[in-house]
Amino acid sequence: MRRWLAMLLCAGLALGLCACGETGGQSVTTTAKTALNTREAVEQQVSAGQMSGTDVKLGDTPQTVLTIYPTAPSPDSSETEQTVAPAVQDELFLEITEGQQLTRMQYEAYQFFYINDQAEQGIGVIINSKDAYHFTANTTFIEDVTYALGEPDVQDQPGMDQLFFMLGTPTNLQRLTYLFGTKRLDFIFDDGLLAMTVLTDTEIYDGFYTATQSDTTTA
Repeated sequence: MRRWLAMLLCAGLALGLCACGETGGQSVTTTAKTALNTREAVEQQVSAGQMSGTDVKLGDTPQTVLTIYPTAPSPDSSETEQTVAPAVQDELFLEITEGQQLTRMQYEAYQFFYINDQAEQGIGVIINSKDAYHFTANTTFIEDVTYALGEPDVQDQPGMDQLFFMLGTPTNLQRLTYLFGTKRLDFIFDDGLLAMTVLTDTEIYDGFYTATQSDTTTA
């Protein structure tokens, strides 16, 4: 009887250790690959021109962006700046910066770009510097993305002339590029951590990445 009881206890312990071993081995990769950021789920959103976290889609007109995000109200001539400021100081507003060729519309962690003389084609680039497709900036590693989405179509070290939308001059950059038809999805990493995610309509912005940072500054 004691022998059978000992055998049962050993078997239970062995099964418990196996289960723990499997869980430990999958702890990193399971969090990277969820039902929400598999390649199929991301491809479905990207193909529809959708960037997670915002209702703005590729191809939306600038006017559509204006209807989604509020712009700062202009104070009436009869009101002083002091009387208007307290009412809006805690609100977020869409910031619009028009360059020589491109216009940037920015709201919190999102940037939307369109070509000035082709505004009717709509937004061609959407940038998210927070949480895109369930990959969170500053906590996501390159391996997290490649595990969930597979090997990229291109992996390179982009120059700053290709990253006009980044502030400063980071030196240790990596870019993972995934192509889904006419849509291009870029994950930009700074020192190994995700800095921002860029969604581009290549039909609208053929050669868009040759633009310079100075192009989006106000003259």
